[in-house]
Amino acid sequence: MQKFNWGGNGATLGRLKRVKIMLPITTKGVPDYEYMTNYMKNIETKLLQRYIDTKLHIISA
Repeated sequence: MQKFNWGGNGATLGRLKRVKIMLPITTKGVPDYEYMTNYMKNIETKLLQRYIDTKLHIISA
């Protein structure tokens, strides 16, 4: 995230307190932790598969 880089305008406590983080919610209006867990597992699986495919490609070359 560019606004929190290590330059002159880095992350300050005041700036972090003003940031709003958007989360998916359930129909009850609470954070949807199940959705977020599944979303991250999906990303991890895709990254792992890309890593495996790359390693297999290097080995078979």
